[in-house]
Amino acid sequence: MQLTTQKFLILTFFSLLVFTQRGFSQRSRYTHQDTLRGSINAERDWWDVYKYNLHVTPVYSAKTISGMTEILFTIKKEGNQKIMQID
Repeated sequence: MQLTTQKFLILTFFSLLVFTQRGFSQRSRYTHQDTLRGSINAERDWWDVYKYNLHVTPVYSAKTISGMTEILFTIKKEGNQKIMQID
């Protein structure tokens, strides 16, 4: 039995799809780390960043870096916001 290049590529493609779907479905449980990385919660849903300004100054002689980050954002939800979660 001889496989042509086209049949081989089709077989390879479908094999990858099957293994990809199987791996994805096995990861149905979310961990605490998943929650910390990306869940939208009360501390994240009221603001939206539109620009980061990063200012970095390397000090080569001391092998250190100093800097500042400026975060510009818009308020999406008015209310009594007291906590801004930034990761």
